[in-house]
Amino acid sequence: MRLPQYARLVLMSMVLLGICEGAERYCPAWMDEVRARVVEGYRYFYEDVAGKNDVFVGTLYLQIWGAMVFWGIGGMFALLDFTAPARLERYKVQDKVKNFPMESSLFAKVARRVLFNQVVVGAAMSALAWPFMKRFGMTYAPSDVPSAKTFVWHLLAFALVEDVLFYSTHRMAHEVTWLYKNVHKIHHELVQSFSIGARYAHPLEDFFSNLLPVVAGPILCGSHMLEVYLWVSVALTITLIGHSGYHLPLLPSSEAHDYHHLKFTGGNYGAIGLLDDLFSTNSKFKKSVQAKRDIVLPLGGPSARQLFPMPPTKSS
Repeated sequence: MRLPQYARLVLMSMVLLGICEGAERYCPAWMDEVRARVVEGYRYFYEDVAGKNDVFVGTLYLQIWGAMVFWGIGGMFALLDFTAPARLERYKVQDKVKNFPMESSLFAKVARRVLFNQVVVGAAMSALAWPFMKRFGMTYAPSDVPSAKTFVWHLLAFALVEDVLFYSTHRMAHEVTWLYKNVHKIHHELVQSFSIGARYAHPLEDFFSNLLPVVAGPILCGSHMLEVYLWVSVALTITLIGHSGYHLPLLPSSEAHDYHHLKFTGGNYGAIGLLDDLFSTNSKFKKSVQAKRDIVLPLGGPSARQLFPMPPTKSS
């Protein structure tokens, strides 16, 4: 049976918690050594690179780190898009493959808006989030780095907060006519999405739907900044894969959000599918062939489109 994304997330979290518990009980010396190495790496960044400047660690350097992750992963997918290896075409999500290879003019158009959002909207979010980081007691010092189990629990909480806020703002952007016409429609210019298109959006949408759901969880939990850097890395990676237009072996499936771009009135508003299930806004997706394809593919096997081909139309 295919587990929904949120169920897979909870299951993975429980497995990681079990591993942490077992490691602490049966090989505590190894756990202490791993923790010491992590803390020492963070100490170098916090003291030698950032000069113990909490403001820079929580704003400027966090934005720089997010941009490095974004363009690092997005750049790898862009390389695939521009070189268009024939063996990868079968792993494209949509049945009618377009922009393969990528048109440089389209990529440049998207990249310009993304860069604007990263610099301008990112700076606005940093400025507005910083007072809340202080108010909710977020920590920065290497001595305050939490345990591995706390990391896992917090990452699970961050994902749940993200789903609630992203679902709410995203659904509103579709169901309020003015918001869709004047704001969200920009993002849906990309019917067949590609990775960096994840932040191809109106500045208002980028602030409220892309950034706010990611930063809200760590602030509400009063988390350590190292947790935030890890969470930003995880959230960006999943988002970039979800918008990549590829369904590659061993990677998380991008079928659900790609279906949203293909049939943009078809629901799938959330990040992990929890609220979509609760409010039945993914009912059309569940009846589609894309839902059958929404699995993690094994290495070396057939693609999702080969496993579950599109059924013939009545006219064919």
